[in-house]
Amino acid sequence: MKKMILLTSVLLVFFGCAFGAEEVLLQSVTNNVGVGEKIVVKLEENGSTGFVWNYTISNPDILKLVDENVINPNQGKPGQEQMSGAPYFKEWTFEVADAGDAVVIFSYYRPWEDPKTAIDFKVFNLKSFDSAHLQEGNNTLSVNEVGKIELEENPSTGYAWTYEVEDPDGNLVIDKKVIKGNSNSSDNPNEIILGAPNNVVYELSAKKSGTYKVTFSYGRSWEDAPATSLVYELEVVDAISIEESLTEIDKDQLAYTELYENATTGYTWNFEISNKKVLQFYKKEIIKNVNSGTIGAGNEIKLSFEPVLEGKTMLSIRYYRSWEGPEKPVNPDFMNNNLFFIVSVK
Repeated sequence: MKKMILLTSVLLVFFGCAFGAEEVLLQSVTNNVGVGEKIVVKLEENGSTGFVWNYTISNPDILKLVDENVINPNQGKPGQEQMSGAPYFKEWTFEVADAGDAVVIFSYYRPWEDPKTAIDFKVFNLKSFDSAHLQEGNNTLSVNEVGKIELEENPSTGYAWTYEVEDPDGNLVIDKKVIKGNSNSSDNPNEIILGAPNNVVYELSAKKSGTYKVTFSYGRSWEDAPATSLVYELEVVDAISIEESLTEIDKDQLAYTELYENATTGYTWNFEISNKKVLQFYKKEIIKNVNSGTIGAGNEIKLSFEPVLEGKTMLSIRYYRSWEGPEKPVNPDFMNNNLFFIVSVK
């Protein structure tokens, strides 16, 4: 399964802003993951400088740390040991424990100093599901992660799904669930109708990393050839790397995002810039009145930020009432109220 969905990654040229700068839409990447999946983050670190990576998880119930390793860049090269004071790699492996949303933020700073002094950042947005929806063709799962295939069949016509697996060691487990066709009647929606098609759900998981192939065929058992065939190829790995949210801009560009806001409710978007020597607020503007003329209607707004100096900073944008603070958002869905971006000015 393809894990990363790029939500916002377009580059627009805008001629109406001050000093004629190009505008870059802030990039946010959501990593779709499944319960049981293991994900890995690998970063370079040099503890001899005092700077180390520290991480926070917005929802610890979603993600659990299962392993943490230090990797010598010369590992596997005979006679080449890790030199004192040289950089190395740090690797964290997390397991997805539950369905929901979570944000993992890595900050690079000295532990005895304030986290606000961090000189580098990484932001990873996660949306986890009970199982991953597999697509025809190539898919990627981690060991023990469940992949789901949903198909429709109608046994009353003689047609049914069968499958063949290329798995000589028997490491791939397939469970089949049949959901009986229900009535479309609003009077009795749970009534089972004879002859109605069924939804068939196949759940696939592998106990060991490797490459697997499953071919599903839809046909009648007494006919020579199936009416249709679907092929799913699975690459099962120990852990999957996830993609960070990073926006790179030049000194003559603006970074912006567009959001919905309804200030009549008291809720507004509030932002915080970790390093104002790198980035600063430029302006807020209303770009579209939703239901214009209606009392209490909200607006679509645009927040723009301009670079100051080269460097990297974290930009957090949260939706809350100013007198309540970010701990009381309007929507319990964390990622609908909290946006985190890393901006790198070149």
